[in-house]
Amino acid sequence: MMRVWILAVLFSLASLLQAGEPIAKTEALEEGTLCWYDALKVGVEGREWSEVEAPYDRLPSKAKATVREAVWNLSRHSAGMCVRFRTNATHIHARWTVTNAKLEMPHMPATGVSGVDLYARDDTGRWRWLACGAPKAQSSTAQLAHDLAPVPNQPAREFRLYLPLYNGTQKLEIGVPKDANVYAAEPYPAEQAQSVVFYGTSITHGACASRPGMCHPAIVSNARRSTSGSRAMDAWSWCWPTCSARSTQLCMYSTACPTWERQR
Repeated sequence: MMRVWILAVLFSLASLLQAGEPIAKTEALEEGTLCWYDALKVGVEGREWSEVEAPYDRLPSKAKATVREAVWNLSRHSAGMCVRFRTNATHIHARWTVTNAKLEMPHMPATGVSGVDLYARDDTGRWRWLACGAPKAQSSTAQLAHDLAPVPNQPAREFRLYLPLYNGTQKLEIGVPKDANVYAAEPYPAEQAQSVVFYGTSITHGACASRPGMCHPAIVSNARRSTSGSRAMDAWSWCWPTCSARSTQLCMYSTACPTWERQR
């Protein structure tokens, strides 16, 4: 536990030191007029474990042998994750690949199931919705913003890109003009560094939001641990506070599952 805490502190210090430096262009893939940055190198929020089968899984690989198959499959959706970054780019693009070719559900549009959703801080510091990337196929590319105005007295504007709610994310890249810079987001102030976990079923997972930024946990910008219709008090569902290297506040938000009475 002490080793995990020390690593977390060192990582936070490294983030503080590097926050003002742009991500090296050598980390990007140059194609035409754009540079594409892998979201994993920019910084993904909402992921707690590094020992995962796939980069955007929400449970560690060792949980697969413990939880029910339904919970495991749902935990592979990228619900609750977002990329927080800063850039001086006037145009922002995204391209992403989801794990399931079925992009929508009968009661939920493809923009929510498999789309991406971009928010930006305005000049007063408030988050504003900017654009939704609608998936066209299992791999999609979209221009999310163009002709953006610079922030007065600031080198870059802060953005948040929310990931698909009911599909897994295999790969996500952010594209900006070659002459623009991309920065890791500034660390949260110490008084805002604690996490709040929403524990729930389908609504907390994201059903049936029209786009990823419109489910209630995303609106309050906190991490989510939800598996639609499968909250039966499974062991790994409760392990976030003990497995976290950060100070965590657990919020029991939703327990609407048919097995709740049996498990109490």
